[in-house]
Amino acid sequence: MVLRIGHAYEQATEWHTRRPPLTAVPVSSGPDGETAQPDVRGIDPEEVDASWVLTNARLHELNYVTEADAEAIAAGLRPVKRGLALAREALGESWELATHPAVSR
Repeated sequence: MVLRIGHAYEQATEWHTRRPPLTAVPVSSGPDGETAQPDVRGIDPEEVDASWVLTNARLHELNYVTEADAEAIAAGLRPVKRGLALAREALGESWELATHPAVSR
């Protein structure tokens, strides 16, 4: 019953059609002409704090993230970052970064 009410509310409002703004990010080329990739392997999970969350939220134009929310978000991201770090260690150098840029629709 609760799910039916939620679905009816969602259909009666515009919430189900809203999407965050996405913008294409220019990709820089290295001196040899190859596409430069960000080094995501060097992010220490313990560096994920409220300041890190706010910086990344602003970078991605997620202006609805407030300082009051940032520490809770950081606390939720730390275990994820730790898990990713462990997976990267287990995979070693055999994995590759995605090479296609994000595009807006």
